[in-house]
Amino acid sequence: MGYLNEFNWSYFAGFIDGDGSFQLIKGKSKITKTGYKWVAIFYLANANPRPLKLLQKKVGGKIHAITKGFGPIYYYVATSKALRKMLPKILPFLIIKKEQAQLLLEALFLLKHRYRKERSTTIDDRLEEIAEKMKELKKVRYDWIGKDGIKLYNSK
Repeated sequence: MGYLNEFNWSYFAGFIDGDGSFQLIKGKSKITKTGYKWVAIFYLANANPRPLKLLQKKVGGKIHAITKGFGPIYYYVATSKALRKMLPKILPFLIIKKEQAQLLLEALFLLKHRYRKERSTTIDDRLEEIAEKMKELKKVRYDWIGKDGIKLYNSK
């Protein structure tokens, strides 16, 4: 398989468009004064661990195997550090999940550059907006691609 010998960002963008999941989560935290923290996370699943290991080698992250049903399913999980490396490389090639990736990249920028001692309500408000928009985008499904482009329907 030649595609695994040389790293190809467009290959991974297609893979991510099909099987990837971008999320921005506001989780509980016992160590922060506010009682919560923001976590940017990305999942990618496949029955074959080879492409996931290649992505892990390139940007970091972790791989977990879950064995249920027909055989193991491998999950690649990336958080902020790996996402900061990966997102700028795959953005030019993403189609379906481009807007989610752009929003997550903005969230990563805000999380990295906010003041640690003074939490900006403006930044937190924007992170809330980004998280909600990403949830909305996950509800949109693509059911047909024709000559005129992508026809969408909403799964709500």
